[in-house]
Formats: sequence, C-alpha cells, structure tokens
Amino acid sequence: MRSRLPYGMLSLSMLVALVATGCSQSTAGTATPGAPAVAPVGVAGGGQFNGNDKAAIAYDRALVPKSAQASLTAESVGNATVTSLVVEGFLRNRAYGAHLHAKPCGANPQAAGPHFKNGHDEVWLDFRTDGNGIGHATTRHDWQLDPANLPQSLVIHAAPGDSAPRIACLTLHRR
Repeated sequence: MRSRLPYGMLSLSMLVALVATGCSQSTAGTATPGAPAVAPVGVAGGGQFNGNDKAAIAYDRALVPKSAQASLTAESVGNATVTSLVVEGFLRNRAYGAHLHAKPCGANPQAAGPHFKNGHDEVWLDFRTDGNGIGHATTRHDWQLDPANLPQSLVIHAAPGDSAPRIACLTLHRR
C-alpha cells in the first residue's frame, strides 16, 4: 500500500492500524472446521527517533533524522505470520535494510543481539523510501510465532542486508 497523500496527512499510527486490521481480517476464517482455535500471537512497536523516545533509538543522525518514526506489527493467526513495517521522515529515495532481532534495543547498536529466527527462517523488511521519506515493507511466512520466543526489536541498517551498520532500533512488545 503506497500513500498518495502529502507527507504528514496520514499519521503513521493510523496507517499501521489500517494495515494491521486488513491483515487480521484477511486471515480470519482460515481455521479448519473442528480444529481447536489458535489464539493470535504478535508483537508491535512504534516511536519517533527524536532522542526522547526510549523505544526508538537512532544511532546515526545523518541517516535517521529526528523527524523519523517507525511502526511495526507482527501477528500470527493460524499457521501464517504477517509482519508490516511503516516508516516516515527518513531520507528521501533511499534504500534501508531492516529485520527483526532477538533482544531489545539498547544504547549500543549491538544490544539487540542476533537476528530473530524461527528455525532457520528470518523476517527481513528491507525498504526504499519515496520522495517524501515514507517507506513500507510487509512479509508473510507460513509459520506461527512462538509465544515463548518472540522477537524483541527491529533493527534498521544503513543499506539492505545485514552487513551494513545498524543505524536505528525499535523495541517491540507482545500484543
């Protein structure tokens, strides 16, 4: 979903709520008749990288302006997990790397620990911003998040892939 509204008209939280609602509704009714219901499992996080938000930490101000913000939802329903990321206020027309990590954010970029994995699978959300600094990414996996082992952060890298420097981190919380 690409926003055609001028920058700032559609708030980040409203956009993420729309994406999350759409994802939840699109997976409703997928349970097998007679099978036990599986409760949705998920994580979410959001914040502005302005230096005042402890859940959203910027490590590189040249690539993550104080106006930058991000919001992420990951939800499992049945045997499917949909993860959606929306960012705005980032540098215009630029590619960034992003993926989920095993530990919460900290003052040091390495605090988020290793990549979050489900078996050998990882959740990658690399994105490219448009001319207004807005970007988004959505992934779908055919597995369910384990409530005992949830991702705890989203790390944003200076470029797609995991070898580029970590430039920002968003702490996630169980939904």
